[in-house]
Amino acid sequence: MRADKKRKTHVVIAQDWMEYERGWGSRPDGCSLHLGEMDRKMFISAYWARMPDLAPDEYSKETGTPYLVVVTNELYLRLVASIGKFGVYSEGVGRDVGVVRRASLDELVGQYL
Repeated sequence: MRADKKRKTHVVIAQDWMEYERGWGSRPDGCSLHLGEMDRKMFISAYWARMPDLAPDEYSKETGTPYLVVVTNELYLRLVASIGKFGVYSEGVGRDVGVVRRASLDELVGQYL
């Protein structure tokens, strides 16, 4: 996907994360946003590569099936600028002003036409 300054919104991939903390349990930990599936996989791989061999007291883990979201142009340009990091963290739909809503298939098709 390319950065297009004329577009007001863009469709990207979101991956939910769950935080685990020893003694406290688990809770939702927002989502990561990615330009494509390869970036999503590389983001997850890079995250786990930084983890120690033994489980730390606190860590996050990807959870659920990735899904499409509509993001503002500002957030999309921040995501494009993150090349090499493979994604950015977000509070997610309804919490991050840059994440507008879950995307429809029509919006995804329209982005490529």
